[in-house]
Amino acid sequence: MPPLLSLSDLRTQFSTERGQVKAVDGIDLEIREGETVGLVGESGSGKSVTALSTMGLVDDPGEIVGGTVELTDARLADELRDRYDAAAFVDGDTIDLTAAPEEALRFVRGREVSMIFQDPMTSLNPSVTVGEQVAESLRLHQYGGRRKDSWLNAVREILPKISRDVDEEIREETIEVLEDVGIPEPGARVDEYPHEFSGGMRQRVLIAIALACQPGLLVADEPTTALDVTIQAQILDLIDDLQADLGMSVLMITHDLGVVAETCDRVAVMYAGEIVEEGPVEEIFGNPSHPYTYTLLESLPTEEKERLTPIEGNVPDLIDMPTGCHFAPRCPWATEECTSGEIPYLQHGGEDVDHRSKCVMESFDTDEYGDDEGGAGRDRSIGEPLVEIDGLRKYYDQADGVLDRVLGADDRSVKAVDGVDFTINRGETLGLVGESGCGKSTAGRALLHLTEPTDGRVVFAGTDLTELDGSALRETRKDLQMIFQDPLSSLDPRQTVGQTIREPLSIHDLPESDPDVATEAEVTVSGIARDRVDVTVDEEIDAVVGSGSGVATAHVDVRVADGEVDVDVREHLGVEGTVERTDAGDVERVSVTVSPGDTDRLRRRRARHHRRARRAVLPAGRRRRRSRAGPHRGDQHRLHGVQHRGGRGVPGPPRPSGRQPRDQHRGDRQPDLLRLRDGGQPAAAAERAGAQRRPRSVRVRPGAGPVPA
Repeated sequence: MPPLLSLSDLRTQFSTERGQVKAVDGIDLEIREGETVGLVGESGSGKSVTALSTMGLVDDPGEIVGGTVELTDARLADELRDRYDAAAFVDGDTIDLTAAPEEALRFVRGREVSMIFQDPMTSLNPSVTVGEQVAESLRLHQYGGRRKDSWLNAVREILPKISRDVDEEIREETIEVLEDVGIPEPGARVDEYPHEFSGGMRQRVLIAIALACQPGLLVADEPTTALDVTIQAQILDLIDDLQADLGMSVLMITHDLGVVAETCDRVAVMYAGEIVEEGPVEEIFGNPSHPYTYTLLESLPTEEKERLTPIEGNVPDLIDMPTGCHFAPRCPWATEECTSGEIPYLQHGGEDVDHRSKCVMESFDTDEYGDDEGGAGRDRSIGEPLVEIDGLRKYYDQADGVLDRVLGADDRSVKAVDGVDFTINRGETLGLVGESGCGKSTAGRALLHLTEPTDGRVVFAGTDLTELDGSALRETRKDLQMIFQDPLSSLDPRQTVGQTIREPLSIHDLPESDPDVATEAEVTVSGIARDRVDVTVDEEIDAVVGSGSGVATAHVDVRVADGEVDVDVREHLGVEGTVERTDAGDVERVSVTVSPGDTDRLRRRRARHHRRARRAVLPAGRRRRRSRAGPHRGDQHRLHGVQHRGGRGVPGPPRPSGRQPRDQHRGDRQPDLLRLRDGGQPAAAAERAGAQRRPRSVRVRPGAGPVPA
């Protein structure tokens, strides 16, 4: 009997400026009716892209460049043949989803093949109630199909609460589905919007949408990641019941190997776009035959382990992957044979067991791995109380204003946090656990005063945060930070990653210098004697460049040619340079001062830059402006006797043409002055370049030793 789903040599790539990202690189995988197959691996291995490729949901700049995704279903094949005359993508009972048109894929998706997406906030429509989003799938596939385009139906889509003439049967079934996935009071919450649900509740809504039409194949991309263990068990039991009743198959994509061990029949281990090991779940857990699978299992916490054993390194660059085995650079057992040629699949286990591993080794010595030298990693001193929470409460009023009260809205408060007390000592880790919706995240936000507590005290390092005003509270947040639950709803999509990270550093005037760190300059010169170049390094540059062995080093390159001076600094630092000349105009001495560049003037300029960036549609670092000093000339710019590469000019008097003035007294002559910043860029240009800057490389000549600051 043919498998329900078959992926054959599937290849999905994304076009970038650097080249083709091979997210899925020739995988073969089969799922039979009623079977649950687990797809596991680190983040970046290609698991989610495999799921999206299966569903035909890969967006630009990605595309399926090779292979097939075939679904075998006799009834569905007959329906598609009736809808599409001489459908080329249907062969007997098999449908080639990679060749099917989008309209046919819409007919299949949600009905025969459904997907639980990984991120609830980007998958749910924030302007439509959760009940309407569940009902949409039911209406489309089970209750007469899609609504016709009309003004009335458009209003119904926008204001689903008035759509009560829509079949009550759909509403009742929607409430039933929401109840099945553990939504409390589904009859009341069916008309609420996604932002009114906690993160775990939103995940349940996604699961309800996927399971509403009882599909034959469920692609579950991290379906229980945001759920507490109680609801996780309920969801897994629900999926198991549907499998028993409907013969449903499941492709379970997860990081939770415990879920895989409990629910899956077979496991496929994915790494860098390839399946490196596949077999029955008992074989994979009991006899891991690929080094990656073994090290992945060794990363799991157990009662016997005092300290976890992480896998060194990261998933390789999917544009320029290593030859041979992609895991070889991280593999503790790698040999020269692993780093070249095509790696074959070897069979493991008994003759009746289909257990394959993409590794040249039949076995490897596991005693060589995981020798825990740091078993006492958790032994650390616990100090005095740092955070003290006393009677913390956070209530939300359901009636927002006078109009709500006039219209009879419920005036009872939602008690999200109701009298919480705990203490966190210095050096201590406190776990706050509970079911979804119990108030954990609200307690965290109230602790930091990101949402104002209704009552209670929060004392941090002896300071009562409830008594601080806005500016004092902002200053305290340098020492109080939060990692939010949902990355995409927490990050500003209009800012680059660099701008996002740089913003709090700019607001709090960070990083700060360490007074115990020494500073030095490593200087390379050409076209001038070394003793005629003075380099001074500010003692606070370690706040920008960091330090090694207690020393922060600035790399400075000074080149003199044809009367021009080129000062190049590898690090992103502020630079000032002066040039002294002879009466004949020749360069006599060059003085360079390197500093963090964080003057009040630069802070003001940075603040203006951030305000412009917030108003701009494009990131400020990508907008190009003409310098006030004039246009560029290639990759170089000369200003006032000093040349410096890679930056825009700053205002200054033009260099006089013709002969240099001859002063009778050297002391009467003013030195040339140039202000540079960040890797050889003038300060204003450095602020505009932002995170897109790349530090300059410096030629270090023999004999050019470090110069103490």
